[in-house]
Amino acid sequence: MAIFSDESCTQAVGAVTSIPSGINQIISKDFSIDKAAVYYLRFKWTSVVPETSASITMKTVAYNGKAVILSNVMQPIYTGTGAKKLYHKIVVKKNKYVVIKGNEIRESGNSLQTSDLYFQLCNAKKIPLYNGHLSNLNLYMENFALKKGTYYVAVSSSQRYQLLAQQFNWKNKGGKNKKKAVLIKKGKTVQGMSLMSDKIGKTKWYKIRLKKKSKLRISIVAACTGVTQNMKVTVVPAKKGHRLINNSFIFGSTGKKISSSKKLSKGTYYIKISKVTSSVSCCYAIKYMK
Repeated sequence: MAIFSDESCTQAVGAVTSIPSGINQIISKDFSIDKAAVYYLRFKWTSVVPETSASITMKTVAYNGKAVILSNVMQPIYTGTGAKKLYHKIVVKKNKYVVIKGNEIRESGNSLQTSDLYFQLCNAKKIPLYNGHLSNLNLYMENFALKKGTYYVAVSSSQRYQLLAQQFNWKNKGGKNKKKAVLIKKGKTVQGMSLMSDKIGKTKWYKIRLKKKSKLRISIVAACTGVTQNMKVTVVPAKKGHRLINNSFIFGSTGKKISSSKKLSKGTYYIKISKVTSSVSCCYAIKYMK
């Protein structure tokens, strides 16, 4: 088997590859292509053609050998020259919920297998912000709440791999302090973001009003960076006389449901969202349950 740049198959591109005899033989061959054009793949018997027929199923993938601008379409990448670091660009035009998906593609026996991919999320100056790891533990995806700007996904791999970056709109509501807390009405949901660029001491404030003595129930849906729980929610009563047991909780992408064990006194209760670790981010939605 060989690939040629001309229809007459006289100008070979790369070396010839042999396919072993037998049933269900699977091979993988890389060809380095310098420019876009039409190419021809030729299969030729090296000995006597057997009486029985032979069937060949072929799948071709064009791998980028250089850094790319990531989009919502999966892009195959392969440098073919060892573990060369490439910086793949992401342009975020406004604060967004960004999902990075990808994996290495490794040969295993007679098949190609999905494998873990390590990467670094970097700022516009290519300074690392976060060390990422795409694996089956996070379904080969990482979540980020990113501020408007330019970012790079740095990958150093000698293997084939693929990447994409999906961007979603997400509202970033929330007061910067208790006095400016955003009201969440009963049965309603408010979205918020803890950006990657936010300092660990930065907080977002929300408030809920109990019009009568009743139980307080809230639900948090979240998409956070990493597989560990790196965000904290704290429920703070407006009056010092109103005390809560276990008013602070850790959460991550699995979210959190909070319900008071007993009915609470009438009044205003504040919800504070903060980071536990500086190098993470989170997009979340808080619902005041009926």
